[in-house]
Amino acid sequence: MPASYGAAGSDDAHGLLAACWRPVRVAVTGASGFIGSRVCRGLADAGHSVVAVVRPSSDRSALEGCDCELRIGDVTDQDSLRSAFSGADAVVHCAAVVDAYGNPWAARSVTWIGTYNVCHAATDSGSRQFVHMSTLAVYARDNPQGVRLDEDTARLMKEPPLYDTYSPNKAAAERFAADFGRNGRMSVAILRPGVVYGSGGPTVRRIADAINNRRLACVGSRHNRLPLIYVDDVAGATLAALERPPKKARAFNINGPEDVTWGRLLDAVARAMGTAPTAAPVIPVRLARTAAWAVEQWWSIRKKEGSPPLNRFIIDAIGRDSPVDISRARNELGWEPRVGLQEGVRRAVADLRSRGLEPYKA
Repeated sequence: MPASYGAAGSDDAHGLLAACWRPVRVAVTGASGFIGSRVCRGLADAGHSVVAVVRPSSDRSALEGCDCELRIGDVTDQDSLRSAFSGADAVVHCAAVVDAYGNPWAARSVTWIGTYNVCHAATDSGSRQFVHMSTLAVYARDNPQGVRLDEDTARLMKEPPLYDTYSPNKAAAERFAADFGRNGRMSVAILRPGVVYGSGGPTVRRIADAINNRRLACVGSRHNRLPLIYVDDVAGATLAALERPPKKARAFNINGPEDVTWGRLLDAVARAMGTAPTAAPVIPVRLARTAAWAVEQWWSIRKKEGSPPLNRFIIDAIGRDSPVDISRARNELGWEPRVGLQEGVRRAVADLRSRGLEPYKA
């Protein structure tokens, strides 16, 4: 068991936490999801006792074989969270709604208000550390292109477009978590990954499908840099944030070990599939946004569920040159991303094949 320690937020407590305290029990929300399940596995592999917090209706297949305790909890219900967090030294909050197109209340109730509930339940349950899984999408889209986004100089989102239900709720959730840390309620580390890919994730398979269907295109430029990070590196950053907790509240950009352009990503997926890379046509951003708007209108008229396959949120995300500065995470957390593009794509394609989801036509 760890040595005794003082209240989170004080200088003495922070020094003791950083020097000698490794959380014994860590509760993870969103544990059945793509990122949350890998965080659970990473923490368990590192020797932590992991509580995987899932809803009653959650598909738990991603947690099969993981050395963790399953507990029922819903981020919209504080009482269920207090029960789920009982005995946890730390909470890692991964739960969020990514696809809430046409249902802004779902994003607000789970992503924003859910974070409010998780923070309160964590402190009520005696947790002293909190890791909030945020996103690079909280940065304003009018930050200069081609300039590395860092935590000190980049502008955060304040007035998002109406068609984006994800980014504003993640930004609001992050602000709330940061306030908890600044008020000394807990030590709060905020992680901001970009596009998370890897085994079990959708990114590589969607690109493979586009290659197979000959619907592959680049928006803006093949040379636009994409903030791409392998899911196991996200789990590694989470572990680092728990082992080197900030004094109060601190945000950290996290990204892969190399700059990845759209052209390099598309070529890497093609090679892993065993096909020759092709020169995807480049579509101007303005034209792509117009096409996305048209698809959104058609989607709404047909009253289809989920997000349209092409929408302005996607175009805004991929139509920019978005390099990221991760020096703060490296310097303060001692974290280093390990999985490069070629290896990450190879693993993702191998996973598709192992599950019988061949990423190529027979």
